Amino acid sequence: DKGWSELGQTWSVPQIHTINWSAANSGHPVLIFGAGYDPEVEDVDTATITNVDTTTGNIQAPSCPLQADTTRTCLRSMGRGVFIVDAITGDIIWQASGRASGPDIDISHQYVNVPGMVYAMPSDAAVIASVNSALRNRAYIGDTGGNLWRIDFDDVSPANWSVSRLATVGIAAGGAVIPDDMRKFLFPPDVVHDDVGFDAVLIGSGDREHPFETVVDNRMYMFKDMGSGPRVLPNPPVTEKLAEADLFDATNDCIQDQTACTGSGDQVDSNTASNALANADGWFISLGTGEKLVGSVVTLNNVTFFNTNQPTAEFNADNPDREQNAGGTCGSDLGVALQYRLRYSDAIAVVNQDNQAGLTTADRFEVYPGGGYLPSPVPVTVIIDGQVHEGVISGTSVTDPPGTTLGARLRKYWYKEFE
Repeated sequence: DKGWSELGQTWSVPQIHTINWSAANSGHPVLIFGAGYDPEVEDVDTATITNVDTTTGNIQAPSCPLQADTTRTCLRSMGRGVFIVDAITGDIIWQASGRASGPDIDISHQYVNVPGMVYAMPSDAAVIASVNSALRNRAYIGDTGGNLWRIDFDDVSPANWSVSRLATVGIAAGGAVIPDDMRKFLFPPDVVHDDVGFDAVLIGSGDREHPFETVVDNRMYMFKDMGSGPRVLPNPPVTEKLAEADLFDATNDCIQDQTACTGSGDQVDSNTASNALANADGWFISLGTGEKLVGSVVTLNNVTFFNTNQPTAEFNADNPDREQNAGGTCGSDLGVALQYRLRYSDAIAVVNQDNQAGLTTADRFEVYPGGGYLPSPVPVTVIIDGQVHEGVISGTSVTDPPGTTLGARLRKYWYKEFE
């Protein structure tokens, strides 16, 4: 249908919400989703890519078709952007894309041409309400070029909705194309409001379509979005964005483990590292060789949960004291399945998971038997025998986040004075 030509493979699950626009339009809820997956480009093995055009997102690789300019180029043709749709009528209300509008785009809806929004968006969107807002008015979504986007739709008029790039940590970072930096965001972030005055946006990279790929240096990120309330930005939007240079490198867990500090820079000691993080715009941790996120991120009781998979040989090389069996000659090798639990604010471990004294980097994750892809973590709250319990479910595993017990009773005392 006219207006839908940018829709790719529909990986992004539509999020249904009532927003400010709904009140003026018969109360109709809306659907918010990414434009999808572009298989012609995204299915190409990252290790074979020889060049990326950061203006168009097109790639060159031996498996791409021969173009008229004698280069083998895979051209992007779908999935670039975000849709907001009337859930009752199916009409597009608002659309953002890096593709210039053309005759196949229905000009009856609000269309925003966004510089840099040239990569596919197969991820679900994380749709939230700002603090003190009764309705959802903001969304975050990543793309396959390592960009993280924020969409604001607090106004009743779609003409006043806006989109901005919160961060760039992939191949759109500028300069020469480095395979290590070809990070993809295939799953939605989690957003946690911090009392300090920012929203922590947590997201991890990984291409689960290429489980044995070991070229990309995938990472888990926490970005501080200092604009924690609704905002209106110019169209086209501003292009200022966070980069890895703005973040604290929490990979070695110097904040928690003094022995892991390097003795230089912001890793001199734990106090220096803590101060560096406080002044940074977030943190990142580098995952192991070939390790990648395989699901979404969930934060419960200040503890962030996410699951990864790493090829067995690379896991054994990175963790010689925790080697895993690759399955043998006649067995299957599904890689090593890992579940991470760490504090969202500073990436420190919260549970002793290696049976060694003290909390260190090794306590950030637990290895699950059997390998493969663990399902995305799902938060639950249940009442058992009158007591409230919180937990996170991944497949058949249920984990209790450490910390304050939900609904715990506290003693309080009063006294009255008479004059």
